[in-house]
Amino acid sequence: MTLWTALDDAPVASGCVELVPGSHRGGLATPAGGTIPDALVDARAAVAVPAVAGEVLLLHNLVWHRSRRNHTARPRRALSFVLMPASTAAPAPAGRRGSSCGSMGSAAAAPRALTAATAAPTSARGSA
Repeated sequence: MTLWTALDDAPVASGCVELVPGSHRGGLATPAGGTIPDALVDARAAVAVPAVAGEVLLLHNLVWHRSRRNHTARPRRALSFVLMPASTAAPAPAGRRGSSCGSMGSAAAAPRALTAATAAPTSARGSA
């Protein structure tokens, strides 16, 4: 489960979270999860979920979701916590303790791509 908390208002104009309802039922779109190719997504299926600062979205980790570019002068910061079983974490590299998991990437790098949860935790998408 992902708990996404809006630290700033996130209206549609600032690139609020969009998701594809029911997409979690099909599992990962690609074997590694991460960025989902545009060819797999019907853009009309994505639903905008504007949020007011302080609101929290609870997302199933497999729900395809994205944030578009912020077209306003105001920040759109958020904080995400991802809860998952330890069995989904990537093994640590030799000689290192803990998880080697990193970010799925930023929305700034792929503003039109939907993302699906992977074993890696998601990062706050406020810098996009």
